[in-house]
Amino acid sequence: MSLFWRIFLLNAAVVVVAMAMLLGPYVTVSKHVRLGEAEVVVSGAAVMLVVNALLVRFFGLAPLKRLSQAMTTADLIRREARPEVVGAGEVADLTRTFNSMLDRLESERAASSARILSA
Repeated sequence: MSLFWRIFLLNAAVVVVAMAMLLGPYVTVSKHVRLGEAEVVVSGAAVMLVVNALLVRFFGLAPLKRLSQAMTTADLIRREARPEVVGAGEVADLTRTFNSMLDRLESERAASSARILSA
């Protein structure tokens, strides 16, 4: 699933839950908003923002965090240290591109070593 759809669906889930709460019997807002109702709406919005931030951080962007860590610890000598391509979408494409770049660097390094030894 693409990063866009991941984030969109996480945000949509938060909005749907908030709508269900507002349409349910426990939260009401009258024509002339009272202080208690305003507090409920503001605190509900705050909770939605916190939940949204947590979902995006731990579920939406987690694959990028894992890829970033793999990039930080990449080693041209050890092929098993390459990040695993998981799923489909932008993060998987980026992981494949990164692994391809490591393969090219490894080939160029081997070619340079061979040229140095033959000289």
